[in-house]
Amino acid sequence: MRFPGFLPTLLLMTAVALGFVLTFTLPPSEVLSLELYNRAVTDYGQYYELLSAVFVTPYLSDVLFNEVSLVVIYSFFRGEAGWREVPCFLLGGAVGNLATVLLLPPDTISSGASGGVIGLLGYYLARDALIRGGSLKDLAVTAAFLGFIITFSSLSFSNVNNVAHVFGGLSGMLCGILDYLFYKRRNG
Repeated sequence: MRFPGFLPTLLLMTAVALGFVLTFTLPPSEVLSLELYNRAVTDYGQYYELLSAVFVTPYLSDVLFNEVSLVVIYSFFRGEAGWREVPCFLLGGAVGNLATVLLLPPDTISSGASGGVIGLLGYYLARDALIRGGSLKDLAVTAAFLGFIITFSSLSFSNVNNVAHVFGGLSGMLCGILDYLFYKRRNG
C-alpha cells in the first residue's frame, strides 16, 4: 500500500469515524443540530447541516459499511485522484443532502457519509471509464452499477436515504467527467 496516496482516504475515514464518536459523546440536542433536518434548513437557514450531517451517524453498521467502502475504493483505484478525493466526497455528501431537502418531506432527518462515499465511487468509475477510451455507453454502465450498489444498500440496511445516494453518485460522476475533461485538455 502506497501510504502517501492513502492519506486523503485515511483523512476521510478518520473524519467519518470521529463523527460516529461525536454522535455518542455530544448531548442529543447537539447531535440533532448536526444531522440534516429538512425543516431546519428550509425554515431556519441552518445550511451547515448539508455538510455536517455527512459526518454524523448513530448507526454502527452505517459507519462500518462506509469505512469498508472507502478501503475498497482505495484498493481498486489506489488513491489516483490524490487530494481531489476530499472535495469530491464532500460535494457528493452535500449534493445528496441538498436533494434530500428538496425532494423529501419537511420532517425528514438524515445523516451519514454514504452520499459522499458513493459520490467518490461515481467519480472514480466515470473518470476511469473515460480515461480508458469509454463512451456514453460506458457512463451508462457506470450509472447502472451505482444503481445496483444503491439498491443493495437499501435492501441490506434500514433507514437508507436513497435520494442522498443517487444524487451523491450523480455528483461524483459529474466530478469524474469534469476531471477527465480538464485532464484531457492539460495533456492533449
